Amino acid sequence: MSDNLGFLKSRHAALLLTSILILLIILWLSVMVFRHFLVTFTVSASIAVLLGPLSDRVTAWFRGNRTLASALLVLMTVLVILLPLLAAGAIVGNQAAALLSWLQTRLTPEGIGHIWSWILESQSPLVVAIRDRFDLNEQRLIQMLSPALSALARGATRFFQQAALGLAQTVFQLVLFLFMLFFLLRDGKRLGEALREISPLSKQQETEVFDHLYRTVKGALLSMVLVPVAQGCVAMIGFSFFGLPAPLFWGAALILASVIPGIGSPLVWLPASIYLLVEASKGQGIGLAIYGVLVISGIDNVLKPIILSGSARIHPLLGFLAILGGLLTFGVVGFLVGPVILSLLMSTMRIYRSYAAGPSPVAET
Repeated sequence: MSDNLGFLKSRHAALLLTSILILLIILWLSVMVFRHFLVTFTVSASIAVLLGPLSDRVTAWFRGNRTLASALLVLMTVLVILLPLLAAGAIVGNQAAALLSWLQTRLTPEGIGHIWSWILESQSPLVVAIRDRFDLNEQRLIQMLSPALSALARGATRFFQQAALGLAQTVFQLVLFLFMLFFLLRDGKRLGEALREISPLSKQQETEVFDHLYRTVKGALLSMVLVPVAQGCVAMIGFSFFGLPAPLFWGAALILASVIPGIGSPLVWLPASIYLLVEASKGQGIGLAIYGVLVISGIDNVLKPIILSGSARIHPLLGFLAILGGLLTFGVVGFLVGPVILSLLMSTMRIYRSYAAGPSPVAET
């Protein structure tokens, strides 16, 4: 009898070990399949959580037709969030293409010759000394710069190729995001109920997790609206003070540029500083550049963590690191993904602390 019992125990242990191994393999394969969509799903799920209360109201207006309500909210998301982002991205792309075109037309052999003649006309002692020291003339200078010009041409070609590829990937991700958002809004409650059946958390803990996640996403998206407006207002003051023409126009352009996470306001105040440096005086250009670094861009690093901490009750330092780390890891969408991961981490730590403090029911009955 004892031999049979030992055999059954060993067989049960072997079956359990095999099941765990198979489960781990399946989980690994699942991660390999769905890892390409995890970031997009995280963003769409976060927006769906934020739009959840509004979705319930719109569904009630349409007499329980959640499909129509979800489609309307997806359309609203396109109009309110995605169109300004796409417009700002198009502005950045056009400016980059214009800059490359400007460089290509001037960094030709003929263009270099004109630049060299213009430099020599100044009769600067430093220019004369360099010319005599290295025996420079127009032909020798063109010969020396030919490899750099060829590299510039190849770089411009690669830039446009990468830009086209990046645009195609962005369109695909946007379509996938809207597709996920629609189904999460329409079927999110059923998905939540299905997950609740296998969740080890109590109903109170689940409510706390979703409440903290809701406030985190709300704070992150709110900062995307308030911070660019604040940067634009501060920039207009600086532009007027340093004598930049049409400060209202430059300020409005900076608001649009500030919507783009990870790049933002330098797209406007840096060219404005160069313009003043060339057309006005060195003091005005350098002063605006310093003002842009310390004040205009500095507001972005101060206000976003403060708004996030006020909405989600997250320490400003943690909020700043979550935003910065998200941008460095996930790119533009990391501005939202970083705080979401921080929110889930803090919720997990609170749940662990509640379990460590004493026994609690695994699930609420």
